[in-house]
Amino acid sequence: MTAELLIRELERASQASGAISRLRLLILNVAASGRLVRSEPTRRLNSAGQGLSWEVPGHWDVVPFADLTGIGGTFVDGDWVESKDQDPSGDVRLTQLADVGVGHFRDRSSRFMRREVADRLNCTYLNPGDILIARMPDPLGRACIFPGDPSSCVTVVDVAMLRTARTDVDGGFVVQVLNSSLFGALVASKASGTTRQRISRGNLGRLPFPLPPLAEQHRIVAKVDELMAMCDELEAAQTKREARRDRLRATSLRNLVAPEEPKENARFFLRHSARMITSPEHVAGVRQAIWDLAVRGRLVPQDSADGAAKDLLGQILRLKSRTTSSRPRANSELTASNSSAACQLPESWTWAQWQDVTLRIGDLDHAMPEAVATEGYPYVSPRDFRPNNVIDFDGAKRISASDYLRLSAKIRPERGDLIYPRYGTIGETRLVSTDREFLASYSCAVIKISDELTDSRYQYTFSRSDIGQVQAAAAVNQGTQPNVGIMSIKAFRFPLPPLAEQRRIVAKVDELMALCNELEQSLAAEQTKRARLLEALLHDVLEDPLSARGREPLGAR
Repeated sequence: MTAELLIRELERASQASGAISRLRLLILNVAASGRLVRSEPTRRLNSAGQGLSWEVPGHWDVVPFADLTGIGGTFVDGDWVESKDQDPSGDVRLTQLADVGVGHFRDRSSRFMRREVADRLNCTYLNPGDILIARMPDPLGRACIFPGDPSSCVTVVDVAMLRTARTDVDGGFVVQVLNSSLFGALVASKASGTTRQRISRGNLGRLPFPLPPLAEQHRIVAKVDELMAMCDELEAAQTKREARRDRLRATSLRNLVAPEEPKENARFFLRHSARMITSPEHVAGVRQAIWDLAVRGRLVPQDSADGAAKDLLGQILRLKSRTTSSRPRANSELTASNSSAACQLPESWTWAQWQDVTLRIGDLDHAMPEAVATEGYPYVSPRDFRPNNVIDFDGAKRISASDYLRLSAKIRPERGDLIYPRYGTIGETRLVSTDREFLASYSCAVIKISDELTDSRYQYTFSRSDIGQVQAAAAVNQGTQPNVGIMSIKAFRFPLPPLAEQRRIVAKVDELMALCNELEQSLAAEQTKRARLLEALLHDVLEDPLSARGREPLGAR
């Protein structure tokens, strides 16, 4: 299979993660192996190869990388430039790792030094066409050609520079080989360092480098440029297609929740869902739509036998007044004038505040307890929250028994409670579904709910819905660390259905979320399938057009 045919076939596998970047790397690897353009093996040259793991045509030469300089060329390290020598108003720009892209100079330097300092340090100024190689991560071994710049440039110590004076070397070919994973593996094998890997200029210069005749180098460079341009076109088309798909998916999910033409919007979504939901990440939007529909009374039908939510709310307020010594109060309706999340509710529903139906909303003292190495009790925070209502107790910070007893005297999460993050990922609520003893960090509020008053799973659904999220965003206190206060959380208003309907709603939500889990798994499997298809295509294109006798491992000669 030719590389051009591969690109045409790639459309079938282009949904695989990183497909185009892998194709680009494939092109460079094929080029570095002499299999991108047909060549006539003419002779074998003995060279001091050091066991490269890839094969090249027998007529290619193999030289130490440093030999590419030739007479009059240079291969140097960058220069150490101390802070005292740097000057933002200077006229010599320092070239750093951030400037070295894959074959292209990124031109992102921001550090300068005065020319007299550069002259005193005997820095090497860059010329157009010089090849820059990153000697440290990230990206170790990546290379580019310096295009020339109105301001003079020198390299710093993390970048090496090769300036070739040989007439039989095409700088474009050198950069293409350097950026292949084949040569990159050699660079990595010679890198050293404990905290940060680096390759010395000496080790880099001793690496064997494959060098075809100059005319063949030119043909390879032209072919790589042509194929990379085709990759650019494919990538642009994919980006455009994904942008259209993203807009269609966002609009369709938004219309699902809109009150206008709900059945027609649902039919449209079902007809086109296969085109719009193509990766596991897209399922998050479906989950959000389910939560949003649930708190609008759109997931299950209403039943007059359930009674009216206003009567339920009155019972709750009277019960709370007897147990908390607080007087019952009238509930104010949530309207468009006091919340951007207002919506039309079913007739049997009403609006309520969290403080109306919860037993308690509070958090721990803000003094951070010390961590203990072993045993202890989990002290969870939002960083321990995982998708699908999971809390990573095993990976959480652990505190001593004495700190647990002292802090839990204020409030302790139990099964059925909500843990509501007040900092960071505000509103990324978790419903406690375990009897395990643990505490929630003061960065979270613990919301204690009695299922005799309202279904805690329904309250979790509300907290994740757009009605809950909009109120949370409006209540954020902007400061050094944005947060939502306890009093604001207590005042959040939510749509309250009759208790029997709440339970039907959460049963339907659980059913649909299970389907979302299956959808995520199937999409992940489909991505794996596409990746395998890509691997098969790449394997086909790697079929060597040269005969076995016309090639051999580099370094084996």
